[in-house]
Amino acid sequence: MSFKLKIDDIKYIKISYTDSDGSALTVKAAVKRIDNREILACAKSKENLVIQTPKEILLSIVCRDGLYKAETVLKSISNDDPYVFWALELPENLEYQQNREYFRIPIDASCLCKVNGGFVEVRTIDLSANGVSVYSQNQEINNEVTIILKFEDRQIEAQVKKIRTEIYEDGQKISFQFVNIAENDRDFISQICLKKQLEDRRNSLL
Repeated sequence: MSFKLKIDDIKYIKISYTDSDGSALTVKAAVKRIDNREILACAKSKENLVIQTPKEILLSIVCRDGLYKAETVLKSISNDDPYVFWALELPENLEYQQNREYFRIPIDASCLCKVNGGFVEVRTIDLSANGVSVYSQNQEINNEVTIILKFEDRQIEAQVKKIRTEIYEDGQKISFQFVNIAENDRDFISQICLKKQLEDRRNSLL
């Protein structure tokens, strides 16, 4: 769809890009102006940012009716302590993603579910900042449990509730929603999902 959003439609945006080391970074910003060529956004920052521009970025637009995505170009940034202003090319096309901010990505990671005072080891199927789905060989898992996600450099413990169970291969797929998770852990998961999405997008272009 063509870009027809107005400032009043937009709650905030997320600007996702890779730095010089290849790390995926995301900045949450408020839209200050939209004209027929440019989006001007503003975000607080504890330090001055130096980014080589122009730079291709992934733009996420969180609106009242859902989440939109677009690829566009960061034209320039300017630092005015404690703010950073981002000038983006107006995207030619938008893709409607879903009616919530969080998107799930396929990911295979080690995971533990606390069951009856002990832990059952399972594998993740997909993950988002809002929840996780796991593969279980028909182990009995309660509706509300503690789950531990294990990554290479981090372990995250969160309380979850079961939202559905489906037949999956020779076992079952159990989908959970986070009900109690530290905000920095949620941000870490969001970064993992973003990095995987950017990698998949790059691979699809090869």
